[in-house]
This record gives sequence, C-alpha cells and structure tokens, in this order.
Amino acid sequence: MADIFGTQVVIVSFNMSTNFQGIACSHSGRIQTDIAVTDLVKLAVESGTGKIYLNQFPVRVRCRVMLWNQSAISLRKLMFLPLIASGRAGKIEHFNEAVSAGASAVAAGSIYSSTGVTPAIARSYLSSQGIQIQSI
Repeated sequence: MADIFGTQVVIVSFNMSTNFQGIACSHSGRIQTDIAVTDLVKLAVESGTGKIYLNQFPVRVRCRVMLWNQSAISLRKLMFLPLIASGRAGKIEHFNEAVSAGASAVAAGSIYSSTGVTPAIARSYLSSQGIQIQSI
C-alpha cells in the first residue's frame, strides 16, 4: 500500500499492556502475545508505515491513568516516525506527559466523556505548555 499511496497514509496500531512489559497484546490488553512491541515496530517501519498509533492498556482498564512508561519511551528511540499516544488519560496533564515522553501527538476520547475537560480546554492547556497543536 505504501508503494502505491505513500507512507503518509499507512498507520499501524499496536496494543501494549503495562502488565506485559513491552509485549504486544490483543483483546484490549487482556491477552498477551509472544511478540515484543519493539519487534513489531521495526517490522512496521521496514514495511513502509508512516505513523505508529500506540494503545496502552492498564492492569485495570477503568483506572484512567496515562500509561507512558519506559517501554513506550523506548519505542520512540527506535524510529523517526510520528508516534501517536493513546491510553486512558484521566487529566489534561497526561497529554503533556505523553508529549514529553516522545509522542508526536495524543489521541483522546474517554477523558472528554468522563471529566469536565473539553477539546477546547485541552487545546488551551497544551498551548500554554508550549506544545504545538494542529489547527482545526
């Protein structure tokens, strides 16, 4: 696909659970595979992906704690590609933590439905922290 349309259209998503210490998982973080996420990232890069979307799942899915741990930070060191962080942010400061850990972007969803944070509040906060945000 990358050969035909370009790498910018190819986004690969990985699930990684903090339970499994850098091992890929499936089923929303409940089932461990035998493959290291770092190996999957290397394969994706070699295959022509343009972005990595990293989903991190906590031990308890409802805990609302951003999960940018050492495994995620080490992934950033493996590649030059944009890394999109996704992982149960519970407060807007978690977005800044993800970017500080090496994420090129953050994906948000549940924070908006379970807190008083709105996309406008998140954008304002990130701007105040000196983080460049995409214009809409």
